[in-house]
Amino acid sequence: MSLARILRFITLIAFFSFAFHLLINAQTRYTQFSNEVDLVRTINDRWSAELDIANTFSTTPSESNIFKTKSRQMLLAGRTFNFHPAGNFHPF
Repeated sequence: MSLARILRFITLIAFFSFAFHLLINAQTRYTQFSNEVDLVRTINDRWSAELDIANTFSTTPSESNIFKTKSRQMLLAGRTFNFHPAGNFHPF
């Protein structure tokens, strides 16, 4: 095989890969909205308690209203141990 045929083959593969990528990404498009509340209470100089509440909403192929479909809901409670003022350790 000559160098010109190899380069032409590589160019065609790159073009079709890029076109396929555009075609696939154009078919599905989603929008998301997330909110999160993190409540922290200090117990002493090393320990703190934490409550994390989060929601994520998303569009779906059948529903374009972003707030109709809740895709994730999270409630997390835990404690935090502060080894050093600059860093934390979360043993959830």
